[in-house]
Amino acid sequence: MKDKNIKQVLVPFLVCLISIIIGVTTKNTFVGMIVLITGILNSYYGSIGNKINFPIGVINNLTLSYVAYMNHNYGLVIFNLVFFMPINIKGYFEWGKHDNDSEVENRGLGFNKGILTIVLSIVSGLIIAYLLHLIPGERLTYLDAFTNVISFIAGILLMLRYNESWILYLVNNVLDLTLWIINFKDGGFDSLMVLLMSVMYLTINVYALFKWRGNDEKL
Repeated sequence: MKDKNIKQVLVPFLVCLISIIIGVTTKNTFVGMIVLITGILNSYYGSIGNKINFPIGVINNLTLSYVAYMNHNYGLVIFNLVFFMPINIKGYFEWGKHDNDSEVENRGLGFNKGILTIVLSIVSGLIIAYLLHLIPGERLTYLDAFTNVISFIAGILLMLRYNESWILYLVNNVLDLTLWIINFKDGGFDSLMVLLMSVMYLTINVYALFKWRGNDEKL
């Protein structure tokens, strides 16, 4: 119990300290630092099944929306404010119903629901890409669309405690990293901080995938 309490203090402290150091040395803005801090903590607490990840996710939604807007990735702005934020609010209360010693009970999705999820992700991504293409100034349309659609569906699965959410998050990671590498190479606003957040997402998501799948509750 003592080790657990130490970890609860040490992890956020180190994340904040390292993020601030990176932000200052690379001359990124305060908003960029908050994006990195909340992004890492949101993913970390989600990986260990702690519902505090959802309130942190709300802060990340707001700050990431601003950075995405400055980089003309309007799909990211829309999804963060209209879709991801409600999921984070709903998810906090949903996980509270299945809370067991500060860790939520998870479950498996199954083959049929898994196939349906894949089809839904592809079709929805193509539809959103077409709609985003209609927005003047929108950049990296298909990456923007599929990153948001997959992340949105993964967020719903995570809210409902399905461990397959982390598989979708890994797919999203590849797309997300590609998008922010391009933004960074183009000198995008605070893009380095979001890129670093994406790298940390990938690391934490791999850990979460094995942790949740080894603990799933068969339906």
